[in-house]
Amino acid sequence: MTEVDWLTAPEPHPIFLQTTPYFSERKARLFAVACCRRIWSLLIDDRSRRAVEVAEVFADDPRLAQELTVAYYAANVALLATDPLEECYHAAASLANAVAYASARHGCESTRLAATAVADTVADARIDLVAYKTARAEELAAQAVLLRDIFGNPFQPPLIADPSWLTTSVVALAQAAYEHRQLPGGELDPARLAVLCDALLDAGCPAEHELLLHLRGPGVHVRGCHAVNIILDRQ
Repeated sequence: MTEVDWLTAPEPHPIFLQTTPYFSERKARLFAVACCRRIWSLLIDDRSRRAVEVAEVFADDPRLAQELTVAYYAANVALLATDPLEECYHAAASLANAVAYASARHGCESTRLAATAVADTVADARIDLVAYKTARAEELAAQAVLLRDIFGNPFQPPLIADPSWLTTSVVALAQAAYEHRQLPGGELDPARLAVLCDALLDAGCPAEHELLLHLRGPGVHVRGCHAVNIILDRQ
């Protein structure tokens, strides 16, 4: 794979991530959750949604392993209560259950699972083969955007923020953007990111720095965004 391949790939490449310096279990789990949030409307049981939410929190706080286990078993009950004939809902419930299970064990496994299963679940709702292929391709393309947001560009040196830019205000704004998202999709609020960018500029970050270019760039940003990670010193 080349840098051009990475930047233009029409679908995610989670297996490749394990060989890059940007891979971490936390990022893999957050990517899996971001994929699940894209089909939130298909998670019709609160126990399924809770499993995804706890898996998301667990990515940042492994001390919640017991809570994740409880959420997984509750999601399993929800899955068993879902009518298999309602294929989309049943598949979504199965995915939430599996992501909670995989997140507790191996983040990369949950990444592979989510990327493929979410795309399949979205596509399965279509009534003919052409619509199926189109829906699946569109979903995988959206996932590729999420993947690049979280993992950055593994063909470039890691982003580095000058410590002088990381003022108390900048860090607080980044933390607020991380915590107060647009739910249930989980996207970071563009208005909050815009304020964060202004604060970075005021702190001396050059307008052409990749940190600002990414935060101001097109596409959605989600929890785990690599630029926000840099500011918050998270891997």
